[in-house]
Amino acid sequence: FLTGVLSGFALMPFANLFSFSRWYPDWKWRLALGAFCFLIYALMNLAMYPVLFKLGYQIQSENRFDGRIVLKEIDWTGAPADFSQRGMLMNSIWNTNPLWLAGFASSAAQFAADFKRTYCVSHAEENGVVTIGSREWKDYSVESSIYYSLHQEGGLVLRSTGHRRFYAAVLRDFQKAQIVVERDGKRTVLGEIEYPYEEEKGYRMKFTAKGSVLCLDINGKRVLEVEDDTYVCGGGGFLISKGTMTCDSFIVES
Repeated sequence: FLTGVLSGFALMPFANLFSFSRWYPDWKWRLALGAFCFLIYALMNLAMYPVLFKLGYQIQSENRFDGRIVLKEIDWTGAPADFSQRGMLMNSIWNTNPLWLAGFASSAAQFAADFKRTYCVSHAEENGVVTIGSREWKDYSVESSIYYSLHQEGGLVLRSTGHRRFYAAVLRDFQKAQIVVERDGKRTVLGEIEYPYEEEKGYRMKFTAKGSVLCLDINGKRVLEVEDDTYVCGGGGFLISKGTMTCDSFIVES
């Protein structure tokens, strides 16, 4: 941006040589225009940065007292009540790995911010997994709008205790919806239905775990519900095998 602005100012006198009006702004107008450009850029940049979390403490006492309160350690348990990343996370076309992706662990060959949607996930082999969270996450849901390019399967992951141990809800081969459990390279299909779907069309997928019950909703409609107790906790995220998908938003709720 700065290079473009400075280059534009430097070229303005030369552009005047080829113009019909023989006019260009004096230095005051250039300064005002530059300040305005920087202001707009700063405001747009600010609007693109999500607030990661908000934390506060309220302390009450029946009697008034003087002194200091020192908070030495802080921790929390369970999945977040409401965690989300939405919209386009890129703040520059030259940076596809912004700060907001730092919380994810990826074994997919490509996990990056997308120039049109929130994420792009790609993997040439099976089981490209991207997760966020910990074993503290137990009963919760993950949700995203997913757009499929060529692929074998792709979808959502939850209760991941490693990228070879997880539950996944996937759309596969443009014709099936499945809920599967993966354990050290061994996969078991817990539930499956015929579900034809199209390339580059958005599907709002929501994968929920509560107790031993696992549910998959697509575009607001329940399509699969199964029971399994292999995993009781773990992080959530995405799964892609032999292909690419883009994902618009990522929402975790408990």
